Amino acid sequence: MLVNKAPLLFFLTAATVLAGVCSALADDQTRRLVESLSQVSHCHRPTFSPDGGHIAMICDLTGTPQVWTVNARGGWPSLVTNSSDAVTSAYWSPREDWIAFSRSPSGGLNEQIYIVRPDGSELRQVTEGGKTENWLNGWSPDGKYLMLASNRRGGTGMDDYLLDPFRREFVVDSVNEATGSYFDVSRNGRFALLERYHNRNDEDLYLVDLQNHKESLLTPHTGNAKFFGRLAPNAQTVYLRSDIDRELSAFAEVPVSAEGRPGPMRILTSRKDGELQSAVPDRQGRNLVLFWNVAGAIHLTFYSDTGRTDEGRPNLANRDCRRR
Repeated sequence: MLVNKAPLLFFLTAATVLAGVCSALADDQTRRLVESLSQVSHCHRPTFSPDGGHIAMICDLTGTPQVWTVNARGGWPSLVTNSSDAVTSAYWSPREDWIAFSRSPSGGLNEQIYIVRPDGSELRQVTEGGKTENWLNGWSPDGKYLMLASNRRGGTGMDDYLLDPFRREFVVDSVNEATGSYFDVSRNGRFALLERYHNRNDEDLYLVDLQNHKESLLTPHTGNAKFFGRLAPNAQTVYLRSDIDRELSAFAEVPVSAEGRPGPMRILTSRKDGELQSAVPDRQGRNLVLFWNVAGAIHLTFYSDTGRTDEGRPNLANRDCRRR
């Protein structure tokens, strides 16, 4: 069995260096050093308010990851939640001043989902609690539903749901043998984009008609393949990351008829020197930022569906934005 020794080597090296530094310091200096190291904090998972004026995020400034908000122009953040249980995800509603978040009791299993006002008021638990496990994946574009996976059915898999958090009503479900996620919901509320996990290296995307709960496979393939996708605003195109018959993932699209029938997948763009990691749309869904991994550096490509070239290719604007 091959074992990755890099993390262990890093830990042992860091511990050796710290021990050497501490041995050379007086006891009070050692104490201050350890206290300073313990106060290093981490913030992640930023999410904008509907007007873009504020950002919600998860920070461990109090020692336990909680929801905080901060003015988008800068400043010291304000604490929204205050619990001994760690917050694991947070999403600001795209329409109203509600923040949905998930919390892990005692840092373990059985995650539960809540909504709260940005000032910390009107905290509500919207899942049943108990031994159920719930994974939050954000809001629908209209702010009416939360997208989540849950084992509330009692089966062996994590089924997918749209949850009305204000009525605590589970309105849609997709049953999975293993796990899956709703990635997106169309602007008109007609369709949902479902990812279904088969094994570690194999998954599929489905278009779910929310009126009749019919599922249409978007990614037929043989062998292993992995995908990630988003719906265009009119739900007549699914944009996705695909590695079907490819060594490096590319940016692709699947056309969808008004009745929800998918057409063949088409590669929009790819790179010989890197692969697509993710595609992030703006709130209107018309512009996407494509993140490419090129030899460990992140390159950005901006895509807009507002126009195409004479050959029918999408408009793609490259920017020399790199981050290691």
